[in-house]
Amino acid sequence: MKKINSQRVQMSDYDAIRNLIASYGQCIDSRPRAPDFIASLYIEDCSFTDNGVTLTGRKQIRSLLDAAKTMEAQQPDELSGNRHLQMNSVINIDDDKALATTQVVVLELGAEQGWKIRGCGMYTDNIELDSEGEWKFKSKEVTWFTSAGPDPLNPALGGLYKDFFNKIKSEA
Repeated sequence: MKKINSQRVQMSDYDAIRNLIASYGQCIDSRPRAPDFIASLYIEDCSFTDNGVTLTGRKQIRSLLDAAKTMEAQQPDELSGNRHLQMNSVINIDDDKALATTQVVVLELGAEQGWKIRGCGMYTDNIELDSEGEWKFKSKEVTWFTSAGPDPLNPALGGLYKDFFNKIKSEA
C-alpha cells in the first residue's frame, strides 16, 4: 500500500489497478481528449492491440490519440461521442506484475440513432509497476465479441479501424 497525495489514505494494489482501468475508460471518452494523460497510463515500452494491429511504444499510442482528437474536433459535441463501459474486471497480481481482464461495452451517440451499442468485447491488460511504484499498462489487447469486429452488423467498421491503426503504425 502507498500514500496518496501525502494523506493517510492507503490504497491497495487491487484498488490502484481498478483505478488505472477506470481512468482509462473515463479518459478515452473525455472531450476534449487528453492524449498526454492517456499515454501516461502506459509504461514507455508498451503495446496496444485492436483489430489485429499492434501499436508499440507510448509514442505510437500518443499518435493514435492525437489522430482521434483531430477527428473528434470535426464532429459536433452534442450529437456524437462514445462511452466505454468497463465491468467485471478480474485481476491477478504476481509481485510487480498483474493480469486484468475486463469486459467492455462501447456505446456510440449519433444524431440520427441516439445511443446504440457499437461493440462488446474484452480488454486483456498486462500491468506493471513502473520505476516510481505506480501501476501502468504494459499492454492492452482488445478482443471483440465476434470475429466480425466491434460491430457484427457493420463488419466494415473493423476494417476501418484496422486501416486507421495501420496508418498510425506506419507514420510513427
